[in-house]
Amino acid sequence: MSRRFMLLVAGLVCACATNVAQSAPITIGFDGIDASAGDVPLDGTFAGVTLRNFTAYTSVPGFEGFNNGIVSGPNAAYSGGEVSVSGPTAITGSITSSKLFDFVGGYFGSGFYDKLSLTVKGLRGGSVVFSETLTLNTSVALFHPFAFIGIDALNFVAAATAQSSDPFACGPFNCTQFTMDDLRLNLSDVETPPNDVPEPGSLALVLMGAAALRAAGQRRRTTSS
Repeated sequence: MSRRFMLLVAGLVCACATNVAQSAPITIGFDGIDASAGDVPLDGTFAGVTLRNFTAYTSVPGFEGFNNGIVSGPNAAYSGGEVSVSGPTAITGSITSSKLFDFVGGYFGSGFYDKLSLTVKGLRGGSVVFSETLTLNTSVALFHPFAFIGIDALNFVAAATAQSSDPFACGPFNCTQFTMDDLRLNLSDVETPPNDVPEPGSLALVLMGAAALRAAGQRRRTTSS
């Protein structure tokens, strides 16, 4: 094996190794917040990530869908619904980080509608790289596993569908609020640029090029002899 080929392979291994970040599992619950006097907006940094359009809440009689969304401790969080800006616009809940993270899963339920549709998107560098749609109910918050690897943002958008029902009689209001609790993330310990990790296809092409260089070197040695 030529020295040139070995150096090239060693360089590839080192380049890949620099992109392997250690990660720490975290669980985002909302139980350290005093929501006894009312709902608490969570816009800002929380548990090492940045939340937008989420609100912490505690159990309140008469709101059974929300109460069923509380999995551990006294609190959970909700997002969803809509605002009127040049017409009704669905509210997007988001979780972002300056560091790459993996989204492992969490407990999700519906505040008002049964068979509520919730679309969860994982983004990296502003581009959607993962997407999954859940169907939620008011009776229980269920754990949903995800395999969103190496992302820097999560977006959550809920919507009623033709299959959705309205057991709490929201009527003309768009009651698409969903609940979440005990979200599980693996947060990396270093800030990694969004395009720093080589794509598998690109790495394969580099390795093929290295193999071609090696074969060419062998041919040259054979011809010389």
